[in-house]
Amino acid sequence: MQFIKPSRATLQHVQETARRVLDEQCVQVQGHRFTTPSTHHLEYAGRQWFWDSCFHAYVLAEFDPDRAKDEIRALLAFQNEDGFIPHMNYFNGDAKRVPEAFGRTLPTFWSSAYHSDLLQPPILALAVQRIFELTRDEAYLKEVLPKLERYYDFLHRTRNRAGDGLLSIVHSWESGWDNSQRWDSLYRIRSGRREEIDDQKLALFRQYQLLNWDIEAIFRLNSFNVKPVDFNVLYAQNTEILAALCAHLNRDGSVFETRSKQTSTAIFEHLYDGDTFYDQLADGTRSNVQSAAMFFPMLLGNEFDYSAILKKYLSTPQAFWARYPLPTTPPDTPLYAPDVYWRGNVWVNVNWLVVQGLIRQQETELALRLAARTVELVWQHGFWEYYNPHTGAGHGARELAWCSLVYDLAEFIKRH
Repeated sequence: MQFIKPSRATLQHVQETARRVLDEQCVQVQGHRFTTPSTHHLEYAGRQWFWDSCFHAYVLAEFDPDRAKDEIRALLAFQNEDGFIPHMNYFNGDAKRVPEAFGRTLPTFWSSAYHSDLLQPPILALAVQRIFELTRDEAYLKEVLPKLERYYDFLHRTRNRAGDGLLSIVHSWESGWDNSQRWDSLYRIRSGRREEIDDQKLALFRQYQLLNWDIEAIFRLNSFNVKPVDFNVLYAQNTEILAALCAHLNRDGSVFETRSKQTSTAIFEHLYDGDTFYDQLADGTRSNVQSAAMFFPMLLGNEFDYSAILKKYLSTPQAFWARYPLPTTPPDTPLYAPDVYWRGNVWVNVNWLVVQGLIRQQETELALRLAARTVELVWQHGFWEYYNPHTGAGHGARELAWCSLVYDLAEFIKRH
């Protein structure tokens, strides 16, 4: 496979579209300015998602740093005293209202009117680092850094259940990969239909409601307890970043550096089987579902030879190198459905993170190929929530804002 550089016109087009989409999805609600995922979906009105906004802020820092800062400020609006930051903010106070699709299952929704009770992949430090790199605004860093410290302390305190440095999630919504086959065994999925998966997610949700969202009681229940490789990689990466941000302000960030190393070491010791990286289930066994998360450890600084994994999996059409790479799961995965939400689609944010990992491992040629194919996919088919890896057809929310990550991919291509 040879890297074919997209035309200057193509790169210019996707970057201009990215800026337009971010501008159009920018909202101001109750004094908070942020980017909603898609204004084309009424259910998103007044709502902010955690990792979506981290991606938005990362891109906005390049050309509108003030908006990037506000994006993070809004994200921190409902941080609890214990450090918890929810995966969704509801600035219109409608978090208790049950979504129409779930009304037959639940009498009420979240415990607060203003935020959810779950979290999402912890990429907040990455977004703040990007803002600081491009603005050198120490006043802003002083403003948000203590909140980041409390947040990552919370994750260590509540999710490092075995003390081995590996963090657990309690619902697939916390993974960001909501309906992936990665969680089928936990949800006892048989058909893979979205309705079946939603029923199982909501049944688990109801159990947690009855426990008043008490995290200790939830872990004792042990209905969904998994250590995802990607979630842990992002935690290790971001605590490493947090330690560096602390150093800029002469704050002692050594505890975050230590935790980053512990988690990173545990990933390579406990989530690698000699062939690939995988998720670990509550009983200590490995998940039998391969996913694009196997490439996330490249984001870390551990000395490791990825050549076999890249050759066998990433670069192989029978695995992840589809016509439009990367499907979240390969085509031979049970219940693979490339047009169904998270059941084998291409997601721009996943591709972007894998590109960052390839760059860190100095796999520049492969990073450029993946970046170029992602840019071409978005250029040819538009900004969508997710895509079919074989046809490129877009699905889900139209003009999804985190597809603006192609702006950064285009910049990477331009530099080469």
